[in-house]
Amino acid sequence: MDVVLGLGIIFIIIGASSVFILQTQPSIVGDLSSLRTARDVVAVLDYTGIFDKGSTAIENNVTALLPENLRMYVTIEEYDENMTYQSTTIIFDDMTENYFGGKWISASGNFFRIIRYKVAFE
Repeated sequence: MDVVLGLGIIFIIIGASSVFILQTQPSIVGDLSSLRTARDVVAVLDYTGIFDKGSTAIENNVTALLPENLRMYVTIEEYDENMTYQSTTIIFDDMTENYFGGKWISASGNFFRIIRYKVAFE
């Protein structure tokens, strides 16, 4: 009987400490969601040809597609078919902390782009 009571108390203590430990860990579900949203925005811009239309069109479309509680930073590096660097376009202000980033590679005609993006909650 004493053994059962002792084991019960041990399991209660372990269970309670697990709950407290898990509650102190930050949730990454929202962060993963924001990164997936940013990737989807970049994919839409690529598939609809917005990256060919210049920085103003990119800014307008990102603003229209991105939820209001997120902010995004985008750099677009363009290279020709010989892998020679051509230009870099920067959209929005850079983020230095508390962001998640990703990369998208896009080919269009005789050149390709490396699109790097960062996303964070406002």
